[in-house]
Amino acid sequence: MKLITAAQSRELDRLSQDSYGVPSYSLMTRAGEAVAAAALHRFGAAVRAGVLVVAGKGNNGGDGMVAARRLRQSDVQVRALLLARRSELKGDAAKACAEFLSHGGAITEVAAESGLAPALAPGPGVIIDAIFGTGLNAEVKGLLRRAI
Repeated sequence: MKLITAAQSRELDRLSQDSYGVPSYSLMTRAGEAVAAAALHRFGAAVRAGVLVVAGKGNNGGDGMVAARRLRQSDVQVRALLLARRSELKGDAAKACAEFLSHGGAITEVAAESGLAPALAPGPGVIIDAIFGTGLNAEVKGLLRRAI
């Protein structure tokens, strides 16, 4: 495995799309499916106890929704917690959310800290963090900090 920086990751995404014509949603799908496969491979028994995907409103949240859809397709009990309103999702993240829902998934929207604790119970076997991606460049505060 080779580790790369956030800037290198963004550049690889840009090159994939601009130079090789790979649609951005294909990149999101590959990322989310890889997360689902890794969870099943590495944490198989815990995954069977249930998975909670905690998603932000950006593309990393979209990756998480793809992972949630793929896990559902593998007969895993999945709950998705969106730390925003669905109406705030744009582009690929909105498409990934819609696909998860169309495959029987359910999303709990949490837009205030008071709704966070009830949404987290009961505890899952595995939590997938899909809150932030490579674009995070500020201090995390409020609901998002509390979720982390």
